[in-house]
Amino acid sequence: AAIAGGVYSLDADSARAMLCNDADEEQSEFILGGLVDDAAALLSETVDLSGYQLPVPRTYVRLSEDRCYPPELQARSARRTGGDVVTLPSGHMAMVTIPGEVAAVLNA
Repeated sequence: AAIAGGVYSLDADSARAMLCNDADEEQSEFILGGLVDDAAALLSETVDLSGYQLPVPRTYVRLSEDRCYPPELQARSARRTGGDVVTLPSGHMAMVTIPGEVAAVLNA
């Protein structure tokens, strides 16, 4: 329903429900303030994963409270990337709500 004319667009109420479920009001305003329309291809285009065959270490971060990307899709994505899996207790915008924990995973 958020795709029309090749554009993916979320209204503020939907974005708040999907992206801000674990954010406080200040974090929510920051998240919603950066919301822009995107190309619908983001959600429909085939992704070439052939680069994942290279011997580059990778980590997939699963988010236990994500209301945007459900657990079954996160599990499938984690399997496809073939990397280590770390689960953080966060919604979709972990880089805003728990930035220290995200930084620790990236640094590790």
